[in-house]
Amino acid sequence: MSEAKKSYSKTVLKLATPVMIAMLAQMFVNQVDSIMVGQLPIEIATPGQAGIGVSLKFLWVIGGFLSALGVGTLALVARRYGEEDFEGVSKTVTNSIVISIVASLILSSIAIYFSHNLIALISSNKGVLEYGVPYLQIRFTGVLSMVLTAVYKSYFDGLKKTHVHMVASIVMNIGNIFVNWLLIFGNWGFPKMGVNGAALASAICTYIGLGVMILYSFKPEFYKHFKIYNVKNISKKLGFSVTKLSIPAGLTTVVLVTGFLLFDKIVAALDPDTGVPYNFTVNQLITNVVLLLAMIGLSFGTVTATLVGNSMGEKNFTDASKYGWVSSKIGALFMGIVGLVMIFSPSFLISLYNPDTELVAVGANSFRVMGLVTPLIAVGMIISQANFGAGNTKFVMIVELVLHFGFLVPVSYLVTSFFKFGITGAWSTAAVYIILLSSTMMFTFCRGKWKNIQI
Repeated sequence: MSEAKKSYSKTVLKLATPVMIAMLAQMFVNQVDSIMVGQLPIEIATPGQAGIGVSLKFLWVIGGFLSALGVGTLALVARRYGEEDFEGVSKTVTNSIVISIVASLILSSIAIYFSHNLIALISSNKGVLEYGVPYLQIRFTGVLSMVLTAVYKSYFDGLKKTHVHMVASIVMNIGNIFVNWLLIFGNWGFPKMGVNGAALASAICTYIGLGVMILYSFKPEFYKHFKIYNVKNISKKLGFSVTKLSIPAGLTTVVLVTGFLLFDKIVAALDPDTGVPYNFTVNQLITNVVLLLAMIGLSFGTVTATLVGNSMGEKNFTDASKYGWVSSKIGALFMGIVGLVMIFSPSFLISLYNPDTELVAVGANSFRVMGLVTPLIAVGMIISQANFGAGNTKFVMIVELVLHFGFLVPVSYLVTSFFKFGITGAWSTAAVYIILLSSTMMFTFCRGKWKNIQI
């Protein structure tokens, strides 16, 4: 490897390492919910984990859509910082914060009211509804902290201060484990709340993580140069610019999660309305592992978006392109190593969440299939984020829309309902979707038309 390439790799790894730790810690908040609920009696644990899994997807439909404000924020902050326009950075963040607060309060209130209807759209299993609905309602109270955290993260990441979110995520995660222990099992005299306790602990600790990031924003190194709390920064024009960049990314999240919710519904049909929902629970456990792995890809992707944005602000398009490819290679290597565990030890991963041997029998082959494509998950996510950093957000939205509703959902339905290949057939279809996504992203990034985008 040449010295030039080594410098790109070192830059990516230096910035990506704290982001990766932060995102894995943040995602582990949801993993802890599922793992600790899995220690409850089987009659609660299995439907409880299924309810948590589908609830988290609905949380991402609302919270993920709004958190896409972070995409527009990052693109503008990185570009303005590359241009050494500190006032532009400050104004961008101020408007993002205001939009986040207003939009989060409105949408989360509506979502809480319709929580039962949302869960019932995917599964009619009584256990899933019993545990999933209240869990979702409680988690929706944390949408505000989720969205504001995404904005603050983009602010610090755009300044190449990726360690800030790492610290906040670690604090949040440690707090979540402890509060889960108190509220799920009723330790130290606290009420034994079970699945609902997991939801409440996670909601509380997301606000703790947000509080850490807000405290960082008042440190002299940031507060002195970036006046993000100045109300004079509020601007309809700039607010529109942030929203315009963010909406396609938000819709991409909605398309992606909606596609996988419909995928969930297809898998849920493999189980009866009563009894233990083995297929649906396995589906959620696979999703948990894949999402945890995806945090590795997203961490490299976030750094890539920052580096691409900074490089474009400096008019250095060669560096912008190289950062995209180097980051993709490193991310693919990281995720490929983890994918080997999915291929050769699926029973180990499943048993971490739930000791029920029936789940291992149902889900082992699906885990192996997804393990094969983990490097491509990394490539698809990283190049998608590189496009976000360049301001090419509409393209990513269109690709996800076509692949989800033109391929993943209809083909999964055919494979399970008509050809009777079961859950393994469904996840094999998901693997092909990943291959198509990564191939499309690589082809477009290689063409280089994104270099001409102005924001």
